[in-house]
Amino acid sequence: MNNSFSFRFFFLGYLFFSIPFFLLIGILSLFHITPVYFNGKPYVGFIGLITCLVFIPIFSLILSSINWTVLSIGNFMHKIIFRKNIFDR
Repeated sequence: MNNSFSFRFFFLGYLFFSIPFFLLIGILSLFHITPVYFNGKPYVGFIGLITCLVFIPIFSLILSSINWTVLSIGNFMHKIIFRKNIFDR
């Protein structure tokens, strides 16, 4: 299947989008301003910062997987119905 989007494109997009937000939350957690919740348990301090840093690639991986899967299925269905790829010109 010839797509003009790739999983790598989505992953890097979500990765660089989420870095400032998770880093800000991690820094706030480091200074005990706001906790980071994981499995319903609050974490503050250095553990909160590390938890936020671990969330960055996990968040990016989950969202890019969902987007890539949905767009691939949609492109496949469009190709079946209209006999041409969405991205063909």
